[in-house]
Amino acid sequence: MAQEFNIIPETESDKQEVKAREILGSAGKNLVIHSDWKFDNGKNIHVGDNFLANYNWTVLDVGKVTIGDNV
Repeated sequence: MAQEFNIIPETESDKQEVKAREILGSAGKNLVIHSDWKFDNGKNIHVGDNFLANYNWTVLDVGKVTIGDNV
């Protein structure tokens, strides 16, 4: 799943958001994740509103990972 996300061009941010929402356990409004994104599971990651993950975000989500709003 990470590879599927990472091959989407940065110019297609709408497609990146759709794929990220498929991967994540939950996400609030205003979600932005830049590639290259690495994770173990994906469904164990929960992010709040107004979330931005910059380039090369790595999440070790064997267990639940929760990130709040405005991060």
